Amino acid sequence: PRYSPFKNYSFSLDLKIMGCKSKYIEVAITLPVFNTYTYKTADELKNAACVGKRVLVPFGNRIVTGYIIGQGRDTTRDGIKFIIDILDRTPLFPVSMLPFFKWIANYYIQHLGELIKHALPGGLNLYDSALITITKKGEGCLEKEFITPVENMILAILAKRPHLYKELTKKIDINFSTFLISKMENKGYISREKVIKGGTTGPKSEKYIRLTKSLAVIQDKRENKGKKLSSIRKKIIDILADKNELPLKELKKIVQFSPSTIKLMERDMQVEVFKKNIYRDPFGEEIEPDTDFKLTDEQEKVISTVLRFKKSYAPFLLAGVSGSRQTQVYVRLAADALKNNLSVIILVPEIALISQTAKRFRSCFNNNVAVLHSGLSAGEKYDQWLRIASGRINLVIGARSAVFAPFDNLGLIIVDEEHDTSFKQNDGLCYNARDLAIVRAKQNDCVVLLGSATPSIQSYYNAATNKYSKVSITKRVEQRSLPEISVIDLRANKNARGVERFITQKLYDEMKKTLARKEQVLLFLNQRGFASHPVCAACGESLKCGHCSI
Repeated sequence: PRYSPFKNYSFSLDLKIMGCKSKYIEVAITLPVFNTYTYKTADELKNAACVGKRVLVPFGNRIVTGYIIGQGRDTTRDGIKFIIDILDRTPLFPVSMLPFFKWIANYYIQHLGELIKHALPGGLNLYDSALITITKKGEGCLEKEFITPVENMILAILAKRPHLYKELTKKIDINFSTFLISKMENKGYISREKVIKGGTTGPKSEKYIRLTKSLAVIQDKRENKGKKLSSIRKKIIDILADKNELPLKELKKIVQFSPSTIKLMERDMQVEVFKKNIYRDPFGEEIEPDTDFKLTDEQEKVISTVLRFKKSYAPFLLAGVSGSRQTQVYVRLAADALKNNLSVIILVPEIALISQTAKRFRSCFNNNVAVLHSGLSAGEKYDQWLRIASGRINLVIGARSAVFAPFDNLGLIIVDEEHDTSFKQNDGLCYNARDLAIVRAKQNDCVVLLGSATPSIQSYYNAATNKYSKVSITKRVEQRSLPEISVIDLRANKNARGVERFITQKLYDEMKKTLARKEQVLLFLNQRGFASHPVCAACGESLKCGHCSI
C-alpha cells in the first residue's frame, strides 16, 4: 500500500445533508496542509452549516476559504475558533462525493482542501491579502534626503493609490521587499491592513422592472386630481401590463426613456426595479429533436449486455471499429439510466468534440444536458455546476474535469476514446480521468463503459484478464467497407534521390488517379524536421549506445 497522509483521519458520513445540528464542524482548508480542522459555528449559523458548503475561517493569522466535510469531533479543548461566515446557500457537492475526494487525495498524495478547490469551478474562493497605504508621515517624507531612493519609489507608488502587497512586490525588488516593507511600517511611513479578496465567480444578476401591485389605486387618484400620465409613462405601463416583467435593458430597446423616468416612476410607486439571477447558457441555439435512428444487431447486443448489469458496478470495454456509430449506443444506455432517475457522465478527450457530442444528446434529451470543460467562462461553468448540484440536470458531457460533476445518484459513466492521453491532467491536480471514472463507478455501484476503436494497453489487458468485460462492434453501419490500407517499406527506396525517396511510385500513382477523378488528397506528415533517434539506412535498426539501451 502507498503512503497515506490521511492515516489518522476518518470521515463522518452519517451527517444529514440539510444541516450539521452541531456546534462543531470539520473543515478542509484550501491550503497545502494534509490535516483537517475543527471549528465552532455560532447558533445563528448552525442550521445552515452542512456538507459541501464553503466557509470563511481564521487560520493562524490569515483568513481563508474551507469546505465543510463533516461533523466535528466533540472536544473539550479551549480556543476552538469560530467560523466567520458560510458562503453558499446550497451545497456545491453532495456528501456522497467525500469518499471519492478522499480516495483521490490518498492515491495521488494531494491536500484535501486544494483537491476540492480544483474540482469545483474556479474563482469561488476568498482569501485575505495585505493592503499597503501611505500615511500622512509618509506623504511628508516624499523627495526628502533622509529616505533611501527605494523607499522614495515605494512612497511615490503608494501616493497614487493603495496597493495590495503582491502588486507592490512586483514593482520593486522581491529579494528585499518583505524586510523593507516591515521597516517602513515600523517607521510609520506606511500602514498595512487585511482585506478579503477573490470570489470573482458567482451568480449573474440583471435589473428587471415590473408594475407595482398598487398601481391601479394610485392611477385612479391621479386621474381624479386631473393629473394624467405622460405618453412615455403610459407606454411603459402598457408594455409591462402585457409582459408582466422585463429586463430593464430590453425595455430600453422598445421605449426610449431617460434613467430619471424610471426613478420618478419608482418614487410614484408605479413600477419597481429588482435584481434577478439569470442563467448563462453556453449552448446557443436550440437543437431539433431527433430520436429516429435504427440500431444494428451488434449495437443491440452490446446494449442488452450492458443493461443486464445496471444498478451495480460493472466495467466494460467497448471495442468498436471506426465508423460503427458508438454514440448511438451511448445515447440508448443514457436514455435507460435517465428513465430510472439515474444520472450520467460522458467524458470526451477534447473540447472540440464536446460540441458535436452535446448536440447529439440534446437532440434526444432536450435541455436535460449540461457541459463542463475549461473552454467555458467562469460564470458559465458556475451556472452549469449549480444546475447539476441542485438536481435540475441529470446528464453531463465534458472533458476530464467533468468526472467531478456533483451527482448524488450516478447510474452510468461513459469514457469515449478512452485511449486518448488528453484524459491525463499534468499540472496542478495531476490525475487520469479514465482511472477516476472507474473508481467513482465502483464507489457508486454503477456501470462504466470505456469506448475506443484502438483501446489502450491497460484497458486491453484488464479486459484480457477479465477485470473488465469486453463487448465489440466489428462492422460499420450500413455494411460500409473499411478503407484499404497499404504499408510501404521505405527501405526499398533508400538509394533513391530527392522527393522519390519519400513519395514512392505507389503513392505517386494513387495520387495521380485521385486527382484525375477531381478528388482531393491529404498527406499527413509526422514531426517535421525532428527525429527521436537515428536509424541505419541499410537495415532499419536504430543506433544504440554500446553500454546501454539508449
